[in-house]
Amino acid sequence: MKNIPLISCCLLLSIFVALEARSAERRPKWVDGQSLRYPEMTYLTGVGFGDDRRSAESSAYAALARIFRSEIHAVTQESESFRQTESSREATKTDRKLDFKTRTAIRSQVVLEQVKIAEHWLDPFSKLHYVLAVLDRNKAAAALRRALLDIELEAKTWSERAKKAERPLLAAKALHQALRASRQADEYQAKLRVIAPDEASPLEESAMSADLQDQLNQLLNTHFQVEIMLEGPHAAEVEAGILESLNRIGLTSGPKANLAVAGVIRFEKTGPKSPVWSFVRWSTRITLTEKKSGQVFGSIRRTGREGQLSPEEAEQKSLAALQSEVNKGIGKTVFQFIFGE
Repeated sequence: MKNIPLISCCLLLSIFVALEARSAERRPKWVDGQSLRYPEMTYLTGVGFGDDRRSAESSAYAALARIFRSEIHAVTQESESFRQTESSREATKTDRKLDFKTRTAIRSQVVLEQVKIAEHWLDPFSKLHYVLAVLDRNKAAAALRRALLDIELEAKTWSERAKKAERPLLAAKALHQALRASRQADEYQAKLRVIAPDEASPLEESAMSADLQDQLNQLLNTHFQVEIMLEGPHAAEVEAGILESLNRIGLTSGPKANLAVAGVIRFEKTGPKSPVWSFVRWSTRITLTEKKSGQVFGSIRRTGREGQLSPEEAEQKSLAALQSEVNKGIGKTVFQFIFGE
């Protein structure tokens, strides 16, 4: 009688081992990354799993996306290295840094088109759902090549319009559109390299984008230099912040300034009265003008109030809030004026 519990435990263990072995026998090979039906030379594959089929499918899509993100990151690094050897001018150095950030943002939003869910398996032992997502390399490459031809034609069309433009503003808008299309072509090339490595030429495409960016930098430096003139407390700090924000879109200050940023900033102590807190109200009024034509193309009016434990800290917090609002507003207004967006 004493051996009955031991025998029961042995039986249960045997059943457990048998069930696990049976589950392993039925486990599809693609769950572990091996698939004769979808070979690596013909398909990109991603395996996902989850507590239900929907989460497993999302996991499979994510697995494929990681392949693209990893490979396109390598492409971007090669492109960056290539551009560094092309030019050592300061304007291009700045652009390389910004372009790298832009490409990183685009890279993180890769959309995997033509992916289909090919297999689904429910593990009877663990109750986990497994899903296989596949991407047919040939079909996807053909679709990308068609899209690439269209976007390259768009880039060339805008580039030709820029050369024929009679006004710097029209040339800047056209070059911006050409550069955007060229960068999209870079992304298509990067995707194509993942799907069909022998068919892509990302470095050549990056050279096209680099050339367009250089043309745009030269145009901006010649016709769109900026003059910033503010009055009031902390004017120099606010001016430096504005210039830094405009540098991000390729604008610089200089003796040939055609864009004027002028205005007034104010700080004043305000209520409510408190034995602990100090409050400062800030306000600014800034006008943006094209000097050659006299056209006012933007007006920034902002106000706010900040509180801190001391008047000095409250003023510094107000300065930070003012700079954030002003930089954002001016950057957006100038960008829309020059590039039409």
